[in-house]
Amino acid sequence: MSKFSNLFIQHLLTFFLIVASVKASATRQTPDKVIYHGKEYSLEINPLEDYFFRNPGRPKGGIISTGLWRGYIATFEIRDSQLFLKDIQIQVIDSLDKDGNNVYKLKSVLNEVFPNRKEIKIDWLNRVLVLQYGEFIKFDWQLNPVQENCILLEIEKGDLKKTKNLKFAEFDEFVEIQFSLLKKTADYEKAKTKVMNFYNVVWMNEQNVDRAIREYFFEYIPKILED
Repeated sequence: MSKFSNLFIQHLLTFFLIVASVKASATRQTPDKVIYHGKEYSLEINPLEDYFFRNPGRPKGGIISTGLWRGYIATFEIRDSQLFLKDIQIQVIDSLDKDGNNVYKLKSVLNEVFPNRKEIKIDWLNRVLVLQYGEFIKFDWQLNPVQENCILLEIEKGDLKKTKNLKFAEFDEFVEIQFSLLKKTADYEKAKTKVMNFYNVVWMNEQNVDRAIREYFFEYIPKILED
């Protein structure tokens, strides 16, 4: 394949990813939250979606909007090095303002979704959570805010296994190191297969697959590799 063809494919892949991202992020979704060491952080994933995909009981009665397609906001908490569900809230109409517009409030439906359950451990989750805090730096290409610091929490079956603190300036270098370590393991082929299955485009060469893995590293690798 010519150098021009490779360049064309790279630009086409970038265009494809951006279009998919814009469609998904035309209105930024209200994030789920997690409480860690007493401080609340926004989550970049929605851990209950996998549960509701496999089990009935998705919250009902909440207002569905362009900023909250899933219809609920979940709050999690890390206690005793374990990830638990703390609350599930839906948005409902509370009243009307003086102009006749709806005034909304959040209503807890935790006991409706999980009746007679005192603790709900998120024991199906295997994922590195990226928690950001500090000064706003920029918006990434998916229109998500990027802050100056992040905490990586490696979760395995709901247990906190490892943590790592990074500055924004260190994150890209850290991912590159992680990627180089990944290429030495059997998990690299599994990650490539996941990428190919997700994008389902026949013209993705190894270079483009690698770019996708690096861009969404913790989507494909659920742990922090030893460095």
